[in-house]
Amino acid sequence: MRELLYLVSPAGNPNFGDEAIVAGWLRFLARSRPDADVVLDCPNPVRAAALLAGIHPNLSVTDALWRACFERPRADAEGSWNHVRARVLLRDRARFEPELAHLYRARSIHLLGGGYLNGLWAHQVGLVAGMTAARQVTGATLFGTGLGLLPAFPDVSDARRALASFDYLSCRDSSSALHFGLRLGVDDIFLGLRTGITPFNHSRDDAKDVMVSVQSDLVDPDWTDAVAARLADRLRRYLDEGRSVGYVEAFPGSDREMFDRLGGLIAEEDFVSFDMLWRKGLPMRAGQEWFTSRFHLHLAAAAAGAAGVALGVRPGYYDIKHRSLQELGTGWQYVSDGLEELPAPTVDRSFPERGESYAAMKLAEARSLYPIRTAERPSDRRRRSHERAWNDPGLVAASS
Repeated sequence: MRELLYLVSPAGNPNFGDEAIVAGWLRFLARSRPDADVVLDCPNPVRAAALLAGIHPNLSVTDALWRACFERPRADAEGSWNHVRARVLLRDRARFEPELAHLYRARSIHLLGGGYLNGLWAHQVGLVAGMTAARQVTGATLFGTGLGLLPAFPDVSDARRALASFDYLSCRDSSSALHFGLRLGVDDIFLGLRTGITPFNHSRDDAKDVMVSVQSDLVDPDWTDAVAARLADRLRRYLDEGRSVGYVEAFPGSDREMFDRLGGLIAEEDFVSFDMLWRKGLPMRAGQEWFTSRFHLHLAAAAAGAAGVALGVRPGYYDIKHRSLQELGTGWQYVSDGLEELPAPTVDRSFPERGESYAAMKLAEARSLYPIRTAERPSDRRRRSHERAWNDPGLVAASS
């Protein structure tokens, strides 16, 4: 029976960062473990399957662990922990819920990176309960990479100890690493920079001089009103100077609201929908100026050499995320309050090169978790050629 690699992610909403992280890991596994079965456990499997189709040849998508979290009889984190753990420990349930059979077959179970395991969505700590319960039943190896764990979820049962017991776990920000006593790494999206996934192809024709992307989720109306007014003033000045302006929708629906509030300052044809973004890539390039609340747009645009201003949302969550990128050296400005005047966008021009080093760190981390099996001799020329290409440093320039 082929090995089964089990991935856990909040993909499928969709949300640019979550989908790009999964795509990067799938592209990596398509090269390092092309013959493995890969199962992605996410809350929206139908949409995720459509977005990620074809990246790994043996991908299947389920919602087994996520659905167990959602179906908890008690709304609190403790209720989710106990419910999911009990559900997975009852291995006979696989007769009635066939999707659980994948979990019991898994050689490894991997929490992919992101900021979804924290106190904002405390019930999702059940994902950790399900993973540790599966290990108790099958002996599976547990991984976690590039996680943001703040604000901390309630201290339920053995959750903190369970995370510390993972075979490997890295955090993407120093605050999470220090709070939980875990390894500090970098965000998983850096893996996509090394594997050539479409969202990071840039220098597009629609990469305008100025780009905007502002969310409406996790914010209050006063913040949105203040930011809209200040953005509108700034954009009018740019337009009067003859500069082009575009807008990116990283999260469908949520990110459209600010575009509409700007009252037609940005033309409809300069609105880059999520579907367009996913098909063609981010409209980013060196020399641009960005105004965004989205963490992964901050990261990706800075890595392309664009200057920017990160707009702070939800203190204790987004400020940690954006400041972790400032610590990595993006050189972007950070505005913590929508009432503040918007500063001029800035960038550290050395960050694109530094970003390559972070991407190399993430690739090394990925290879340490999923090494190419040298004991398994390739049976055909294509496989041998593939492995030579994967070990070639020129892979950095691989296209999708």
